Amino acid sequence: YIGERGGVELEYSFDSEKEAIDKMLQMNYKQKYFSVNEDYSMQNRKEVALRIIQEENLEVIWYDEALKPLCAGIKHDKQRDKYISFITNAKAEIIEWKSIEFDGDEEFEGKIYNDESKALYALINRARMIKQNRISFV
Repeated sequence: YIGERGGVELEYSFDSEKEAIDKMLQMNYKQKYFSVNEDYSMQNRKEVALRIIQEENLEVIWYDEALKPLCAGIKHDKQRDKYISFITNAKAEIIEWKSIEFDGDEEFEGKIYNDESKALYALINRARMIKQNRISFV
């Protein structure tokens, strides 16, 4: 439920509808990621993601690669320290409102944590949806 101020479940407050939708999408991918962890072990998250992409012959834009039309991609915005899952349109431009931002590095009890694994999971799922023609590019 998104209230008048764009709050989700009373735990969050947002200044815009896009922020609220982004948070819901992030939470959805986190929930899905943790529910399928047995076949998507993120010990070596980039290697596992690349293996899945190759095995399933998925077309993706990997970090700093050039943009391609009608494709899912991932990038790391180093200035803001965010991992971004995005989709491009037929002109190979990022569809901004379909981008999902995931948190970058955070330190907790001497260890560094980030949401890169969830961004990679989102990348794979979006690439699968594009391959199956189950995603809109408008």
